[in-house]
Amino acid sequence: MGILSKTYICPEMECPNTVEGKEGQVCPECGTEYKKMASIQAKNLMVFKQDQINAKSKNMLFKKDMFDGELEFKITNDMDKLAKDEADKDWKIWEDISSFEPEAQTTALGLKTIIEQNKIIIRQNELIYRQLKKFNEKSS
Repeated sequence: MGILSKTYICPEMECPNTVEGKEGQVCPECGTEYKKMASIQAKNLMVFKQDQINAKSKNMLFKKDMFDGELEFKITNDMDKLAKDEADKDWKIWEDISSFEPEAQTTALGLKTIIEQNKIIIRQNELIYRQLKKFNEKSS
């Protein structure tokens, strides 16, 4: 991709597709027709899209391409963290929690525990789903 060359790329900023296309081709992700752009514009758009994908990935509990071992590692880390927090009562949450009334503090701490437990359950369910899917493929 030279500085003055032109590239066909999906122009939709919300679309995760960063693959170059050809004239008249449509994006397989969103269906928008590829647009001819200067290489520098196309590169900037691709970098923006990749940054968006990376930002979304950080907030996800798991990804389809995540290995089972990674998922198990995250479950173990979350369980360890939850146990430590529970034992130490070292809750580092919202800055203004100290301004809450004691009942509100207790409720907030309980909600934090429930949220952390739900993260673990979601990851465990994904792991179970993957194992069942593998078992099903073997028995077919």
